[in-house]
This record gives sequence, structure tokens and C-alpha cells, in this order.
Amino acid sequence: MNNQVIKKNNRNLLKEIFSKKRNIIIAIAVIVLIILVVCIIKFTSGKPKRKFALNEIYEVYPEEVRDLYANIVEVSCNGDLHFDIKIDTGEVNIENMNKQDLLTYIFSYMDKNDLLNDNIADKTFNDTEKKLFNKKLNLIDNIDEFAYKDYIYSHNQDKITRKNEACKTTTKNIAHLHGYFWDKNYLSIDVDVAYLKEGNLYTFDNKKLGEYDGKTASKLSGLMQEASYYRLNYAKDDGIYKLSSIEWKHKA
Repeated sequence: MNNQVIKKNNRNLLKEIFSKKRNIIIAIAVIVLIILVVCIIKFTSGKPKRKFALNEIYEVYPEEVRDLYANIVEVSCNGDLHFDIKIDTGEVNIENMNKQDLLTYIFSYMDKNDLLNDNIADKTFNDTEKKLFNKKLNLIDNIDEFAYKDYIYSHNQDKITRKNEACKTTTKNIAHLHGYFWDKNYLSIDVDVAYLKEGNLYTFDNKKLGEYDGKTASKLSGLMQEASYYRLNYAKDDGIYKLSSIEWKHKA
């Protein structure tokens, strides 16, 4: 059989296939499926990988909630972030909060997203601040011998630099995500807080909650029944939830 005959037979076969409406629909569906698979692979492979993962017990919460909660977890050798606000006195807007706490919140996000290094451009920091808070705070002006984990950070001209300095502590702050609620424009997450000392967990008014190894997060729901908690409030801006205020409360 010569090439001309083969080509003619192939054309006839294709004509027969595509003369049927059902076959055309199947062909289009296969093409669309291939395109979707390629797009998904491209998107997932190009998405930045966070180097931080929460304990598996928090997988019941939406990813957006877990990502926001992660910003206050493991922020220093002191453990999780403890905010310098008064308990049971109502919401504190971020513009009225301790600047060092807000810096820790930013550096925690940058750390967990591989944005910290020996020379951080102003733009990187300022873009991160804009992404995390619903108000412009100019926190870069407060970076002067700022301690985060085993480094001291300083702002010089148009960049942030750092030097090594090991942190030391005898206590460790412990947080535990226990709930959230949201609507189209606002999100709030409730986080139990306590501190760990010599193998025991305590409330911040020094009431012993029980023994804790500092690792088994699945035990925290039972231990934190009488602990106080933060309510972190977020407002949607530019399509994402940004921190707007925090309240520290005793449980009723």
C-alpha cells in the first residue's frame, strides 16, 4: 500500500469520526481536560512552598484560617506570640497596639514564607505589611535592634540587615486554635493562650492547667478549657483578610 492510499484512508477515517456529533463532543471534552490538567500542574508547581506546617489536628479548619493562625505560632524561642494588651478591656485596633508585637507578626509571616535573609529590601517588608494589615502603619521605622528568633534586625537606609544573637528563655507561650467565624467581609479566629514552665501549663494569671510536653497539640483542647483566649479580627481588603484588631478575653 503506497503513501497516497494510506493518507486517503486516514482522511476518510477522520471524516467518518468527525461526521458524528457524539465523537466531536468527546474530542472537545478530551482537549479541554488536557488543558485543565496542564494549567493545574503549572499553577501548583509555581506556588511558593511554606516551610511551616501546623499539627495535623488543625486540618479540620479551612486553609485560610490555618494560614492566619500560623502567623502567631512559633514566633521565637518564647514559643507563640503573646500580645501586649489588657485582658477583658475590649478590642484594640492594630494602630494602637505594641509595635514590637506587630513586627513579630510580620517577621513570623516572612519567616514561614522564606522571605527572611541577611539583606531584606524595604519593598519586601512594606509589601508584606500591606498584605497583613488593613491600615498603613510604617512599621519599618520601628526596626531598631529588633529581636526575632536567633537574630537581631536593624533598618539601614533602604534595607534591613541582621546579626546572630541566640535568644534564651525559661518559659514558652502556647497557643491553640479553637474556633472561627466569618462572613463575606470579616473573619474572626479564637485562640486559647497559656504558658509552659517546667513541664506544666499555666494561665497568664498563674493558674495551673496541667502537665504538658510542649509537643502533643492534640492534648491542648482538654488542657485549655479554663485558659483565656485571643479573638483576632480580620477585615477583607484587596480580596484577602487582613488583621484589624485583637481582643483578649476570659472565658465566660
